[in-house]
Amino acid sequence: MANVPAAAKPCSSSSKSSAERAFDENHSSKQMDLYSRQIGTFGVETMRKLVNLNVLIVGLQGVGAETAKNLILAGPRRVTLCDNEAVRIQDLGTNFCLDPSLVGVSRARASMKMLAELNEYVSVDVLEGGVASVNAELLSQYGAVVVCKNIPLSVLRGWSDICHQHVDAAGKPAPILFLMALTRGVTAAIFADFGPSHRITDPDGEPLRVNVIESMHLNEDGQLIVEVVADQHGLDDDTPISLEEIEGATELNGLAGLTARRVFDPYGPPEEKNTRLNPKRFRVCFPPDCEVSAAQIGTYTRGGIVTPHKKATVLSFLPLGQSVVTPGSLNHPHPEKLLLHQRAPQLHFAYLALWEYQANHGGALPPLHDKQAAEECVKLATSILEEHRSKKNDDVVTVEEIDPRVIRQTVLYAQCELSGICAFLGGVVAQEIVKRFGKYTPVHQWLYLDYFELLSENGPLPMPDTGATRYFNQIAIFGEEFQKKLSEQKWFLVGCGALGCEFLKAFALMGVGCSKTGLIHVTDMDRIELSNLNRQFLFRHKDVGQPKSVAAAAAAKVMNPKLNALSDETRVGPDTEDHFNDQFWNSLTGVCNALDNVEARRYTDSRCVFFEKPLLESGTMGTKAHSEVVVPHMTASYSEQKDNAPKGGIPMCTLRNFPHLIEHCIEWALAKFSDYFVDPAKELNMMKTDRGPFFAGVTKLGGPDMQLEKMESILSMLQKVVKRNYDTCIEMAFDVFEKEFSKTIRDLVYFFPETHEVTDKESGITRPFWSGAKRFPQAATFDMNDELQLNFLFCAANLYATMMNVPVVRDIKVFAERLAALKPTPAEWKPPSRGPDLFEDKEAASAAAKKVEAKKVTMMDVMQCKMKLIRFDGFKELPEMQVADFEKDDDTNFHVDFLTACANLRAWNYRIKLATRHGVKMIAGKIIPAIATTTAMITGLVSLELYKLALNLKLESFCCANINLAIASFQMFEPSLPKKAVREYSNDDLDYVNPIPDGFTCWDRVVVDEGDLTVQEFVDKFPSLHHGVTPEILVPQGVDTDMGNKVLYSTLLPTKSLRELVERNKSRKITEVYEELFGPLPAQNYLILDGSWETADMSPAKIPLVKYVFRHD
Repeated sequence: MANVPAAAKPCSSSSKSSAERAFDENHSSKQMDLYSRQIGTFGVETMRKLVNLNVLIVGLQGVGAETAKNLILAGPRRVTLCDNEAVRIQDLGTNFCLDPSLVGVSRARASMKMLAELNEYVSVDVLEGGVASVNAELLSQYGAVVVCKNIPLSVLRGWSDICHQHVDAAGKPAPILFLMALTRGVTAAIFADFGPSHRITDPDGEPLRVNVIESMHLNEDGQLIVEVVADQHGLDDDTPISLEEIEGATELNGLAGLTARRVFDPYGPPEEKNTRLNPKRFRVCFPPDCEVSAAQIGTYTRGGIVTPHKKATVLSFLPLGQSVVTPGSLNHPHPEKLLLHQRAPQLHFAYLALWEYQANHGGALPPLHDKQAAEECVKLATSILEEHRSKKNDDVVTVEEIDPRVIRQTVLYAQCELSGICAFLGGVVAQEIVKRFGKYTPVHQWLYLDYFELLSENGPLPMPDTGATRYFNQIAIFGEEFQKKLSEQKWFLVGCGALGCEFLKAFALMGVGCSKTGLIHVTDMDRIELSNLNRQFLFRHKDVGQPKSVAAAAAAKVMNPKLNALSDETRVGPDTEDHFNDQFWNSLTGVCNALDNVEARRYTDSRCVFFEKPLLESGTMGTKAHSEVVVPHMTASYSEQKDNAPKGGIPMCTLRNFPHLIEHCIEWALAKFSDYFVDPAKELNMMKTDRGPFFAGVTKLGGPDMQLEKMESILSMLQKVVKRNYDTCIEMAFDVFEKEFSKTIRDLVYFFPETHEVTDKESGITRPFWSGAKRFPQAATFDMNDELQLNFLFCAANLYATMMNVPVVRDIKVFAERLAALKPTPAEWKPPSRGPDLFEDKEAASAAAKKVEAKKVTMMDVMQCKMKLIRFDGFKELPEMQVADFEKDDDTNFHVDFLTACANLRAWNYRIKLATRHGVKMIAGKIIPAIATTTAMITGLVSLELYKLALNLKLESFCCANINLAIASFQMFEPSLPKKAVREYSNDDLDYVNPIPDGFTCWDRVVVDEGDLTVQEFVDKFPSLHHGVTPEILVPQGVDTDMGNKVLYSTLLPTKSLRELVERNKSRKITEVYEELFGPLPAQNYLILDGSWETADMSPAKIPLVKYVFRHD
């Protein structure tokens, strides 16, 4: 067997740094487990650099605390907190680390304890000297500096210049990342300086898409054209590429400097010169100094893969002092605000005016609600604008005129901060720190945000005389009555993972449900795992194994003891509607989804539509996030806006015989895990208790040969299980190795030798069978010294031992000695008696069948084997088999290690690049890449929408968001309107169906509340209740109208029995007929009815949902 590629082989521990040892993709470790979801986003190389980074955070109010939390969860080496100002009671409304006992303590010192608990691998300390001790020598100790505090612009300029001009010990430029994140009331600003020349090696973090080559040829212009197996190659013009594993034209393998150009094929009349993109083909472009040209390469035979490479780019940044005057682009996530109202530059002048105000007033911000200070800042902004215009430089930022409203609304509330804006800033800025290492595209250089729509048009509301409270900031913006309203709201939080933890924190800080009449009902079925601790920040090591909802609610109550949180572990779905009943849904103010799957989201959405409740929806995947707000009767529902069609899977023929990507090998390994360690255990347990179901299942497998194969495999397993010793486990593992990686491959090559050819029936062209996606395989030969084979046997044997309750051997050296002592010998290969399972490839299956010299299997053979199983005398000694329930996060159970070895042996068979253990874990475990920064950022935006719901704002005030932190893309937009029912043609009715009323939406319904009616009474009353519409067919919701005799009412009476049923039903209560035909009445006091309808002029109609109330509780 060939050597294992370096990517899959462990290196000597002595040759590795501590970061390399901790983050080895081929081995499990506490850090790999803790950061597994984050590594799925950042990658191992970025993590290795991040764990050596020191960061200074200046300012520990809301933004600083949020930034520190997200950064510490990410895992740098050291985070230093700098803020000597004393904690005030209002700080508790945005800094989750604080409690009333810490009022008067310095913010940094008060915040340190909780922040330090977030990650045992991060050193968290306090800069005791505060802002006054920050100088060039101190700054040089850090790789990144984040300012989240009101500091005079003159000081910030000095710090920024030091960071921008920093050099290393050798005198080479080594800029310190300088970030600033500030919030002033309902506004926010981010500034980023990555230095004079920041190199970006991976602008978006998206995985590279490897293409398999189908064919290659020179066109009439002598250009090299490549066609790929996939429907689309996904390459842009000038994308750097490398070509590998090509047979024939081997000169191309590893050739440097190649790029791709898209191919456009002509179509239509030649004289029109029309072209269209060919998504499967691209042209290979050679560099000018290349020694090889397209004309010089050999004749292409087969094979080959195309790997794209990302082009490195360089961004130049200005220090703060220059950038405040010549900022380049000023960004804002809301296009209407940015383009129509110049909101970003207007906010820029507002912040410049505030800095000027600070310079004139001893460094202090304007007093809260001070209109005189606001007018002073309007004048300052106007003066700064005039100064900028006088510079006569096109790069200097200007606006047509200062918008006084923007300045006033920024200044009047400049002393305040909202927890949602703090969470947004903390997520974005912490992610910017990760970008220091060249992965992802930074903010360049300013990002502004505002929520002026939250403010009262009548100006600031009067402050109460009761003094400051933890809600002081919110009361200053919204008023005391609004705060009382928030405290009395009842929200249902569905899910308590990363999103749920952030939402619970937000509710606690905002005071939502923080009264005796308010409530946060949180439900989550899951228990806490180690990998959760990296992003689900309410959990600690002591909580591992505990219910998420219980632990999270308890942690949130520490932040705000008045939070009225009720924990639940019940799944939300159709089967739990007795638990989450009508009374429950009707009691809610709204629902906040924190889910990770579409099915659950759609169900919750359907409940919100039915009970007319607002829904706050959000989701993340790596650096990407979205948020939606669903408002009854105002917006589309979640389900209306989503296309949730399932994606196509991998063809079975590809998995079984022709893999060409490592993903195929991993999926195949998952199937084998089930074939060997799940299904047999279930079948043996079934055989011991009740053999009937087993034999019934065997008869459904297919012909006698398939049935006999299954019974023989179970009989063989029974004979081995009775022995129950570890040597038997090794022998069973060896049998699997020989079958899957040697015999099956030899069988396939026997049927289709390397020189096998196929002829296209239509064109008559003959081509090699092993080409394109079909890679010619190589069979494994057992080698005791082959590390990959040894790992497979080690894991498989231990999985068999676990299944049979035999003590496992955890030392692979001891295992190797026992394996050597057994001296396993492969059986002699013989031509197969049955062709391979080729599924979709019928031509190949036909060709293989011609080579089979099959021994005919009869039902008599099957019956004889069945009798052996029935008479087997070892059932009494048969232990209860342990079924392997795949668990990706337990590194002691051999599951992921088996899949890694199994997938990589399969990859070796087909000459596919091997996978890392971490890569296998991510794919096999269907792990969604997740990071704390994205989660915190998007939940911050969602919590701001909750304010709007409580304020009963209009549709245009609400915002949905699509954000990708990787590329600094921030898009906010108005929610979609609900879809209106329209007149459309029905193939069933062979007529146009009219919506009654025209344009009704999913939020509308027809309520029939006339008492417990008979069927005929319902039919007679309905036209007067709903625009003259009459029912043609009447059934309960969810019942097919073609159910025959299962109807409440119908005018379509094709059979005598149906006519008799309908006639009998007319005089009976609907509830009585329902119980007879469909079972017990639901617990609620109504039925949802469906059916067919027609208008007064007898045209087909469609109407909203019909709710028939049959009693009043």
